[in-house]
Amino acid sequence: MSENSLIPIGNLSLPATTQDPSFLKTIESGNKFLPRVQLYGGNSEVVKGGEFPIGTFGLTKSKDSIVELGKAFDCLPLSWRYKAVRISPDDNHVSIFNPANPEFAVIQAEAAEKGMTGSMCGIEFLLYLFDIKQYATYYFSSASALREAPTLRSLIGQVATIKAKFIKKPKFSWHAPEVVTCSAPYEAPAAEDYMAELTKFNNPVDTEVVSVSAAEAASAARAR
Repeated sequence: MSENSLIPIGNLSLPATTQDPSFLKTIESGNKFLPRVQLYGGNSEVVKGGEFPIGTFGLTKSKDSIVELGKAFDCLPLSWRYKAVRISPDDNHVSIFNPANPEFAVIQAEAAEKGMTGSMCGIEFLLYLFDIKQYATYYFSSASALREAPTLRSLIGQVATIKAKFIKKPKFSWHAPEVVTCSAPYEAPAAEDYMAELTKFNNPVDTEVVSVSAAEAASAARAR
């Protein structure tokens, strides 16, 4: 494969509700069977407990199973979709993937309200992680992550590097993802594999309820 070449991913169309990237501008102010990538910052419970290094990406399969990905990792972004999440006190969260669903707008408004840490709204990506040959999702929901979402979306079908960036302001500091192009050559995954994952990812149920750790989800929501 040539450097940073476009990997053909077939002609599978995105769902109609995710084809208009302009909807992202209203957000900026699951595939439940896949593990998720998360950037573990200072608010994470596992970081506070000394179980995971700060400012490091992890592939989370469950609250007790996190694979360290390092300060940066290379991936193939395959697709994206909108996602609104509300975390409940009983450690469940409701995910809505259709922006036309009235509840999506309600959660979006909650996410924009200062002090609301149980609601998130953003873009979820389907990634192929080259180093460990694993498909995963990565949910960009913080303000800092959403600013990087258009860059990752523009690299669909190309090799990208996602790295941790430390942001320091007068009153606050935090870690955020930064997306850059990658020139390292990688072998594309088998077409039958990524087309199967694309089909599932691009056709989610309208609403999904999943049990998660409320503490971890809330700490992720607080990232700026």
